[in-house]
Amino acid sequence: MTQSQQTSVDIGDIIGGNFVPHPILIAKPYLESSDAGAAANELVSTLGADLDYSGLFEIVDSGPYPAFQGSVNLAPYKSSRAKYVVLLKVGATETQVSVEARFYDLQSESLIVGKVYKWDRKFTRQIAHRFGDEILYRLWGVKGIFTSKIAFSSDRTGSREIWLMDYDGYNQKQITVSKALNLSPDLSPDGKKVVYTTFRFSSEGSGQILVVYSIYDGRKYTFFSKGTLNSAPAWSPDGSRIAFTSNMNGNPEIYVANADGTGAKQLTFGRSIDTSPAWNPASGQIAFTSDKSGNPMIYIMNGDGTNERRLTFVGEYNESAAWSPSGSRLAYVSRSGANFDIFSIEMDTGVVKRLSQNERSNENPYWSPDSRHITFASNRTGKYQIWSMLYDATKLRQLTQDGNNTSPSWAAGE
Repeated sequence: MTQSQQTSVDIGDIIGGNFVPHPILIAKPYLESSDAGAAANELVSTLGADLDYSGLFEIVDSGPYPAFQGSVNLAPYKSSRAKYVVLLKVGATETQVSVEARFYDLQSESLIVGKVYKWDRKFTRQIAHRFGDEILYRLWGVKGIFTSKIAFSSDRTGSREIWLMDYDGYNQKQITVSKALNLSPDLSPDGKKVVYTTFRFSSEGSGQILVVYSIYDGRKYTFFSKGTLNSAPAWSPDGSRIAFTSNMNGNPEIYVANADGTGAKQLTFGRSIDTSPAWNPASGQIAFTSDKSGNPMIYIMNGDGTNERRLTFVGEYNESAAWSPSGSRLAYVSRSGANFDIFSIEMDTGVVKRLSQNERSNENPYWSPDSRHITFASNRTGKYQIWSMLYDATKLRQLTQDGNNTSPSWAAGE
């Protein structure tokens, strides 16, 4: 497929069951300087892992084929079974790396995308991520996730803090240092802010409050503190509002407020416990958990609280609803016995698919920005760690290793 053909491809076709990943070859790079080898290896391994994890490509072994010689000659690669080839020209100094990256259709020999990067050497992986995103966008019309970020809660330092990492688990860094219990982070749609639950113990009162933290400038403010329980915050699709659970009027109910904490409006009413709101980016609906039927189940309502209906009917305990950004699927966890497992509902058909089984407890699902991947927490290896997988439960990856890590949230990067 050439660049001119990409508009005919529909994302539904790409994630359809009959799709076969397209073979791609990343040729051994041309080195413009003697010390560029390490950077070139990092570029190839990172880009290859990105494209493979997308589920849209199959990486062809470059071993039998010659290295890129600096001037474009596609003939040596046309004998492979690859449909596409990546050619990289890499130079490096002690502090910088320069990359000329090209992506070709081998059949037509047309250049689909070419980019030049010059950056600090510590950002070599980011160059690969950015070029991978360019490939997906130019070829499929899909906005890639390779520069996206995942926030999560971790106790690895001895207290529960909010952390941030690249989508593939690299560059994990702590972003709160409060030494309090910080839980349930939710990244804003642009990935620049995170709202989370923390505990306050002061003369003003004790209990859970919600805090918004700006990741890149370090500023933060208390979003909501009325009542003693304020939890499970979720940004609206446009980033202007936040839905959350609060007992400010006595019973735990779903509320929504402006992002600065003003204009709080109660959406659910009754004696049941209503929690864990999640916005549908396509329709503005809100899914949430309620025990009004006896056992906790998933319900859906309009963004103003009207037209409430029950969605799940099977399982002892269903919670943690998460919409795909396209709005076509909803993931949730269901407990039957001691452990939780992840399920996904196709909203158009009502078909339910089980995504985990016999792997201890799997919780807190959250969709990637491209609607193709899910991150979640699992204790299948002992402690709770953050994992990710394709929407069909393939391409499973463990992203964290240290401490207990829960409640991942996935959003676009810079």
